[in-house]
Amino acid sequence: VKQTLNAKIKPLNLNLQNFVIIAPEAQTCEELPTSLWKNIVKELQKRGFDIFLNIVDKNSSIEGCKTVFLNYQEAFALAQKAKAVISLRSGFTEFLLPTEIPNITVYTKFRKRKKLAFSVEKTISAFSMHKFPFINHDLVCELNIDDFDHEEDLLKTIFENFDIMVMREAQTV
Repeated sequence: VKQTLNAKIKPLNLNLQNFVIIAPEAQTCEELPTSLWKNIVKELQKRGFDIFLNIVDKNSSIEGCKTVFLNYQEAFALAQKAKAVISLRSGFTEFLLPTEIPNITVYTKFRKRKKLAFSVEKTISAFSMHKFPFINHDLVCELNIDDFDHEEDLLKTIFENFDIMVMREAQTV
């Protein structure tokens, strides 16, 4: 896994000492606006971070991010080196919990597959990652999109939590 990961990552010139994973996709949740992800990327770059964009849809690429297809083992190995992950709530987000990197997750409504889709509040109530045993709950921040009227407020909250969690991790290393 380490060899295949290194072979895939090397051409990207990803700064493995200082990068954040952005994961803007989910099969079950409504998507967040691309403008939000672009603003997250812009702020992280301003702070000196490199960005690895975990996407399946190559049309979802965001300028300034580095991306390559990774299988689950490779993604998990890469995540262990990341400073944090910022994502839309998905199975991928959950999959990264054992890495013990700061995890900031935004919850949106379930996509309307049926007439009665879950509200965001019900989704968090049912699928909160804080219910998982054996993880460091101090490194998990879950945000309900319905709590924010403006994208700027969500961005501010994301980065307030990012600063707290990344700084806490830096102090324990």
